Amino acid sequence: MNSSIPHPDPSAEFFGSLASLRKVFVRSPMQFLAIYGGCFALAAFAFYENVWGTPVEWWLYVPLIVLFAVGLLRRQSLLEQRSRILALIALMAAMAVIHTAPLNGLKPFLRNLYSIQPGMTEVDVRRIMGQYPEGTGWPVIYGGNPPGTGTLNDLGTGDAYAAGSTPDGELTLNDSIVFRPSAEPGDSNWGIVTFKDGKVTGVSFSHD
Repeated sequence: MNSSIPHPDPSAEFFGSLASLRKVFVRSPMQFLAIYGGCFALAAFAFYENVWGTPVEWWLYVPLIVLFAVGLLRRQSLLEQRSRILALIALMAAMAVIHTAPLNGLKPFLRNLYSIQPGMTEVDVRRIMGQYPEGTGWPVIYGGNPPGTGTLNDLGTGDAYAAGSTPDGELTLNDSIVFRPSAEPGDSNWGIVTFKDGKVTGVSFSHD
């Protein structure tokens, strides 16, 4: 007589565990939306901060904390919801790491770049950005135009810059200073600071 011993289904156990966690932390559709909306936003912030390298303003994390608090906390005593409070603290710690950890080299560069304010002088700008290589790092390509008469169009931002060249043949942007995060060959991430009458009028970033 043959008999078979049933084996547990790993996928069923996994989804059963998720369902159990949902019962512990989520009791209403509003809480469900708050938690999963917060998770989606936090994942997007993590991508922008540490993959794309674009800093997210610190105050944008405050609504996330509110969302997670709405989703996790109950009208109970603190002792009765210790696990939910610990989960909220863990999420807040994750936000702090995402926002402050320099996991992408562009993040500190962009923080410094975007700290430049209109009206600053070249001395002020170089005091902030002096640790970074200056210049486009590109050889000038005239495209049939005499030096200093060409126009460079940034396809990412839509901005157009009058182009020139240094005596060494490096491409320059007239009335602008260009900074790069590193001096590595091929690094075309440009922080562009534009001036008029010796004062900053604009700051932009052209991604590689």
